[in-house]
Amino acid sequence: MFGGRFNRPGIAALYLAGDPVTALAEYVQGAPITLPGTLVAYQTEIDGVIELDEAELPAASCDWKFLARIAQQTPPSWLIADRLIADRRRGLLYPSIRHLGGQNLVLFLDNFTRSDRVLPHDPNASLPRDQSSWPPSP
Repeated sequence: MFGGRFNRPGIAALYLAGDPVTALAEYVQGAPITLPGTLVAYQTEIDGVIELDEAELPAASCDWKFLARIAQQTPPSWLIADRLIADRRRGLLYPSIRHLGGQNLVLFLDNFTRSDRVLPHDPNASLPRDQSSWPPSP
């Protein structure tokens, strides 16, 4: 709804991390108190994913929230994503800014094809199947 590092508002994107420590660091986003959440592993089968070019690292690590929300400018990371989306890429691997050595994956869902798969790894059926297990929002 509000956009992300590599997606403008209104562009559907799913952000995943390569490991649980990176996932938690990205989820917390530097907040002093961690909000409740559920950590889920995913199985993916996706073509058309590329790795961030070293030359694009400064643009990708920009303060996109400040640029987009305060300065009312287009973050350079959105321009990278615009190009990838136009090229029909399905995703981008990039280094985590929140966890040194961690890696993230952003998936551009509108570019998915029938052969692309992103499924939760839930061998014991522990995850909710519908919204009935969640309390209504206040």
